[in-house]
Amino acid sequence: MWMAAAIVLLSEVMLSSHPQPPARDLPASRQSGTATLRGRVVTADSGEPLRNARVALGGISNIQPVFTANDGRFTFAGLPAGHYIVSARKAGYAPTTFGQRRPDLPPIPIDLEAGDVFQDAELRMPRSAAISGRIIDEFGDPLELATVVASRIVRKESFTVSVAAATAVTDDLGEYRLGGLPAGTYIVTASTPKRGPAQIRVYYPGVAARVQAQPIVVQAADERLATDFTFAPGRLAKLTIAFTDLKGEPANAVAMIANVSPWLGDAGVNIVPMVGSVVTPALEPGDWSIFARSPEGGVGIARVSIGSDDTSITMPLAKGGRVTGRIVSETGSLPRDTPFIVEGFADLSSPAGLTVPWSARVNGSAPFELTELLGPRQIRARPAVAAGWFVTAVLHDGRNLLDENIDFKGGETLSGVQIVVSDRGGSVNGSAVGAEGAPLADYFVLVFPEETGPLARLRRLARASRSNQKGEFAIEHLPPGRYLGVALEEVDTAAPPTSEYVDRLRARATPFIVAERQTTTVILKLAQ
Repeated sequence: MWMAAAIVLLSEVMLSSHPQPPARDLPASRQSGTATLRGRVVTADSGEPLRNARVALGGISNIQPVFTANDGRFTFAGLPAGHYIVSARKAGYAPTTFGQRRPDLPPIPIDLEAGDVFQDAELRMPRSAAISGRIIDEFGDPLELATVVASRIVRKESFTVSVAAATAVTDDLGEYRLGGLPAGTYIVTASTPKRGPAQIRVYYPGVAARVQAQPIVVQAADERLATDFTFAPGRLAKLTIAFTDLKGEPANAVAMIANVSPWLGDAGVNIVPMVGSVVTPALEPGDWSIFARSPEGGVGIARVSIGSDDTSITMPLAKGGRVTGRIVSETGSLPRDTPFIVEGFADLSSPAGLTVPWSARVNGSAPFELTELLGPRQIRARPAVAAGWFVTAVLHDGRNLLDENIDFKGGETLSGVQIVVSDRGGSVNGSAVGAEGAPLADYFVLVFPEETGPLARLRRLARASRSNQKGEFAIEHLPPGRYLGVALEEVDTAAPPTSEYVDRLRARATPFIVAERQTTTVILKLAQ
């Protein structure tokens, strides 16, 4: 996942040991190592300690949470070596993770070896904000049992999404309160209990389209009162979709429609299913992607931009393409207990089609089959469980299709495809320095292939990482080859890099070579 943040040096607050009661917080039966992690939870504004805050470790699932003592201190003892993320929760405060400056940015990982003691995990918790108000219907009556959602606006380099942060249901007075919010910009949505394509949504201050919603900015501890609005659904444009077979005759289909707009699209794309030979959903303005399937096996894809006017399209359904084959190792057959996911991934630059990959799960070298493929697709494979394997070639009829788009028009079959994988990757680790040569304590790393090539190859080989609590970074399981690496103040985690973006970084990037099962150590330079 790609990451984004601003460089801020770590606060070096040395904390003394203050163990927690092991019987309640960390059962001895769960302690299987010799590492220790200590820290303190304090208020972000004054630095006052917070007692009884719940602190949890991410990284190893069987580590039980602990609660802070009166001085805000906590201890995890007997930890196995590993990679940990520390987070805290407490009523009245926004959930906080060590080193995370905004909810949409990744935290600082804590890497512990056997016998390590890290005692500087200070979590500064800001007071949470809240948005409350009253919703009435078009007749002035309270709207009861409406679902109200506060979605945080997250702006990335190339698009903006809204991520649900809090949910409430209106009471018999039509009142709601959305609490536990970190500082940020939000839009508020109300929807009726009815589900499906006919569900009605209204956005504050009482508008029908997400792009018309009025953003609400809250700071820490804000209580935004009287965020009232009227649930009076406005008229949305209707899209009429007529499904046909290849002869032009009407065909029944199950259709999925997803909002894929680059502005305020829902994170985790909201997919609405519909059934019939003709469907007429009312849609908000934006870009919508459509995938349809008929009982006879016909499939179709389309993408349409919706404005304020009604529109209609005809979608012919044809038999989709099909790919069959096996996964093989560079050194021979794969173990039967090595599961992989094989994908017919949509070309991200394609103007049509849902970007959800068509996939199949296989064990070892068992045969796989992908069906219902339409439009430009790239054949990929990835480990289903453990990392370490990567694709080196996709072979068919003497050609290597790795990183190539296969444009499925309908009905094609590619049989005997061999996806060649390897577990003989290498690693890179190291540190970074700023413009004056001083070591950096907190930064992000982007590595990408030195040789320019297709966008698909760049996105397959590029990796992003964040420095740990020691100011060091590590990236594992890289395919062997020549790379460039750079330290950054921010990296966009929601979208893979573009060729134009990495080209701007090349002048400050450090070259290095990744060899099979070898670790390369480098010192990267900060690129502004």
